[in-house]
Amino acid sequence: MFASLRSRVSGISPEGMFTLTVIVALMAAAVLQPYCAAAGQAQAAGERKTISPGDAGVDRQPLSRLAEDIREGRLGSIHSIVLVKDGEMVYEDYYNGYDRDRLQYTASISKSVGSILFGMAMDQGLLPGIDEGALEMSLSEILPEYRSVIEKDAAKSALTLHHVLSMTAGLEWDEQSYPYSDPHNDWNKAGRSDDPVRFVLERPVVTEPGTEFEYNGGLSIILSYLIENASGRKSDEFAEEYLFGPLGIEEVRWDRLPSGLTDTDGGLHMRPRDMAKIGMLYLNGGIREGEQVVSRSWVEVSTRVHIENDNSPDYGYQWWCGDFHHHGKTDFTFLASGHGGQTVFVFPAFEAVAVIAQEVFDNPMGPMNGLAILNRYILPAIDPESKPAEAATLSQAELDLYTGIYETPQVSLTVTREDDTLHAQGSDGTSMVLVPLGDHSFRGVLLGLIDIHLEFEPGADGGIERVTSSFGFRETVMDKRS
Repeated sequence: MFASLRSRVSGISPEGMFTLTVIVALMAAAVLQPYCAAAGQAQAAGERKTISPGDAGVDRQPLSRLAEDIREGRLGSIHSIVLVKDGEMVYEDYYNGYDRDRLQYTASISKSVGSILFGMAMDQGLLPGIDEGALEMSLSEILPEYRSVIEKDAAKSALTLHHVLSMTAGLEWDEQSYPYSDPHNDWNKAGRSDDPVRFVLERPVVTEPGTEFEYNGGLSIILSYLIENASGRKSDEFAEEYLFGPLGIEEVRWDRLPSGLTDTDGGLHMRPRDMAKIGMLYLNGGIREGEQVVSRSWVEVSTRVHIENDNSPDYGYQWWCGDFHHHGKTDFTFLASGHGGQTVFVFPAFEAVAVIAQEVFDNPMGPMNGLAILNRYILPAIDPESKPAEAATLSQAELDLYTGIYETPQVSLTVTREDDTLHAQGSDGTSMVLVPLGDHSFRGVLLGLIDIHLEFEPGADGGIERVTSSFGFRETVMDKRS
């Protein structure tokens, strides 16, 4: 199956959301059933067992609510949730007909796994390493067989491996305006090409390399080509021996493009508990049971922010990364993410990995589902400080302090009071109730799922000057209209 031509995107910001959701994106015995059921399943040789959350110091109540909300349909299209804390699998459950042994199409999580393989190839000396200046090498030097293509455009002389890895090559590319099945989609064209690398490299440079993020799956395929050319093996075969084998991952399928290249853009299928092993490998600095599978230096450089991205988390080297806002707190995370909300979240501060697998296609709320699951259930389970604050009581006069119109050049938020309640209405008519938390803080719930934290900032005269809205990876500052 040529999965790569099916409709998929990076998996963070769904299209067509309302104004308030845009604000979010700019900032994005049932109690014991899940983990007891998982722990009671037969364990294959070498498989990690699931322990009770309480035994790992994890609050089981948010996880119980999570299972209930999924089974009652309040969180749709979820296939699996896996949570690892302090090296122990504390939660593993499956829904909607899925089970532990069923492979999940990971979509663009494939890119992050491809990045791991690329780092391993450098570690093995198959490709120039970081200390040899590989990241600054020009593409014509790294791809001499394509030098004639690259040197046709003088602007491409500035292109380096760093630009490929960070999706900042500045090439003309559009895989967002049309479905992936549409022949106008640039990834569709590249995927069907006899030579996808040539197709990508022939695109003209339209922005200065290194200055702007542009999602480009063709760049991920260049990495697959480099791995295969250097190792003499298909990337999926390379992965089987050097990555999946050491991690104990036995059940996996990786699609290849018509050209024969392994689809490191989006062709990987694996079990959610094995996706957690990928996250654990990176959480542990590339080490698995004492073995350095991939160098710590590559783990660190690939999960570091290399380019800021206004519409999603920031980007590293085929990994997303950034500060995640939850209940007035902020913690750094990096993640592998695929279309429909397939996600492997890694939270170094909590020694935790969370995997969320969902329906891949026709699931526009998938990315928001994932962020809401983190904010409402998983982080409150593993972080005692990540709890919704108790509601405060404010008089009508105190509430009136916050009314008014707050805006950016793109969106506006109108806050009004009706009796003892504040309402926030977006410029497109969507609305939510604001619950006071004290200290100029409020909580709003959008679409019955998304908890938005709002901090109002008073000026020297005591009047409110601006509001900061935060959820997920972005926060938006809106000034109050005079």
